[in-house]
Amino acid sequence: RGNAPASGGNAPAPAPAPAPAPAPAPAPAPAPAPAPNRNAVDVAIAFASAQLGDRYGLGGYGPDVWDCSGLTKAAYAAAGVYIGSHSATNQYRTMASQGRLVPFSEVQRGDLVFWTSGGGDFYHNAIYAGGGQIIEAADYGKPVRIRSIWSPGDVAPYVGRPTG
Repeated sequence: RGNAPASGGNAPAPAPAPAPAPAPAPAPAPAPAPAPNRNAVDVAIAFASAQLGDRYGLGGYGPDVWDCSGLTKAAYAAAGVYIGSHSATNQYRTMASQGRLVPFSEVQRGDLVFWTSGGGDFYHNAIYAGGGQIIEAADYGKPVRIRSIWSPGDVAPYVGRPTG
């Protein structure tokens, strides 16, 4: 027995259980897409509109012959905005890499509308002019023109917003 401590009520009390971690806060709602830069949009649309009636030619990049991505590229270049190389697919991917894709349901004047048959490639693009209208260089025998959006089943679910 000697110097052995007495057993009994001298043991320390157990530590209280830690409080449960609070539930994570809900994710904030995504911020709305910024509005396009009106000045750049006006310049791009004015440039594209000045080409109305010009001929279509695959690979055309002006001054009097255009294809779809050549027209969109030149229109935004006139506004000092880079949207990608001379290809609808590249322009879509450039918009994606810059975080500038917006749901089609939020399309605004100046946005780039893209057409796809799936698989990640895009066969056409145009500038949204507002009111359901686009400015496009579409195909042989069809001049640069303003018209209603066509083949809605092929329109990509996202548009590119080069400014904003």
